[in-house]
Amino acid sequence: FVKLSTVVASTAANVEFDDLFSTTYDYYKIFCRYYPSAASELHCRFNRSGSAVTTSNYDYHGCGGEGYSGSANNSQSLYAEDQAQGIILGSVGGDVDDTHADGFWGCILNIDIYDPLGTVVNPTIYNNETHYSSNGGRFINTSSVVTLSDDTFSGISGILLYPNTGTVTGMFSLYGIKP
Repeated sequence: FVKLSTVVASTAANVEFDDLFSTTYDYYKIFCRYYPSAASELHCRFNRSGSAVTTSNYDYHGCGGEGYSGSANNSQSLYAEDQAQGIILGSVGGDVDDTHADGFWGCILNIDIYDPLGTVVNPTIYNNETHYSSNGGRFINTSSVVTLSDDTFSGISGILLYPNTGTVTGMFSLYGIKP
């Protein structure tokens, strides 16, 4: 792992990593812990030549589950969508800031980016997001795959992360992984 960039966001409209992908790495990882300012969803868009792709060519497939504190209750769902406004990486309902019982919850998100400059397959990321909601004592985990299915097979220059409402605070770090 080679750290390429860290963004410390404080009530930011978005977090962007752009023009950091190179032929040095085929695989990248973003680690982040964030707190949205409102009950919101964190979305992503891919950038091409420094601009967000806003067409409706994003495909998304995910699985989510909830575990309730003190019980074996668990639920899962599978979903897929195609939308222009970017893809939902994780969502937060109920408690959305750092005022939980231990004072430090929020969301933890890992994003894997495969061959962002590639021209053989569509750009694809895999993400895993976990958060806690004291509204019912739920631990919530969502895993998904996002691809840009416009069939141009042209790489991406970056990734844009943004809440669908409000702002985001947290630390986001991008790493390149050497072969």
